[in-house]
Amino acid sequence: MTPHPPLDLLYREHLKYTPNVPTYSPLLAQAAQSHAEWMAQKRRLSHRGAGNSTHSQRIAGAGFESMASAENIASGYSLPVQVMEAWMKSPGHKKNIRTPYSFIGMGMKDNYWCVVFANPADPQLVML
Repeated sequence: MTPHPPLDLLYREHLKYTPNVPTYSPLLAQAAQSHAEWMAQKRRLSHRGAGNSTHSQRIAGAGFESMASAENIASGYSLPVQVMEAWMKSPGHKKNIRTPYSFIGMGMKDNYWCVVFANPADPQLVML
């Protein structure tokens, strides 16, 4: 069981295309949760967040140094399976789920969802 049960659906899909699932990162979860909360507060679905921030900036702000990263967002869905179905119908979101990222974090607030994926800047460094 993952720290965030909706991640199980992501992991199942991810394993169809890569041999390993990303490691859950509290730092990435912090970045994802803060963005989900911002979207819920503003009632706006956007990859740009507080202060016009990008997902890369939010990830770095949470303390995770990445060399590659991606973000999936969604709103209006109350169930994780609904979010996954929507993401799998979107070529860009599907690509993010299937890409072999090393770490993952997820957040949700009032039916606003955010998941971030990242590879660390130093592959030898284990960042949680």
